[in-house]
Amino acid sequence: MLAKLLSSSAPYHLLSYASVTGITLWHSFIGGPVAFKTLPRQQFGLLQSKLFPIYFSLQTVLNGICLLTTSNRNGRIIFIIGLVCGLLNLAIVGPWTTKIMNERHKVEKEEGKQYNEPGISDRLKALNKRFGMAHGCSSIINVAIVLSLLAYPFVSSEIKF
Repeated sequence: MLAKLLSSSAPYHLLSYASVTGITLWHSFIGGPVAFKTLPRQQFGLLQSKLFPIYFSLQTVLNGICLLTTSNRNGRIIFIIGLVCGLLNLAIVGPWTTKIMNERHKVEKEEGKQYNEPGISDRLKALNKRFGMAHGCSSIINVAIVLSLLAYPFVSSEIKF
């Protein structure tokens, strides 16, 4: 009985799906917003820069496990979306956003102004624009993961009601 249970992909699939969904929903709608409202902006940015590599790694790996443990065609599509999007945020968009954020913090310190104060330099304005673009890309990628994970129970024949 135990050998059969351990050799089945079902528990690994369910645990991975539940974990990636819980982590993604928690960070997107609870942990991130509460930290944003609670911490000073630069501390929030530092916290996110430390959490995001872990968060994006978990999204990538857990979607990968779900992909390997599903036999459902729709499920495979969903988990490919999650895996690719997680990997994009982990390897490209997340580091790009963090680099711009760190540059912006440095320029703010040099100029003695916050990014949103009147009379900021053209350099800081350009960094603001780049940061908005990078952060927007990361957010859109994260929304794609959220939507795909929430769609899974509705399109999967592996989940029985």
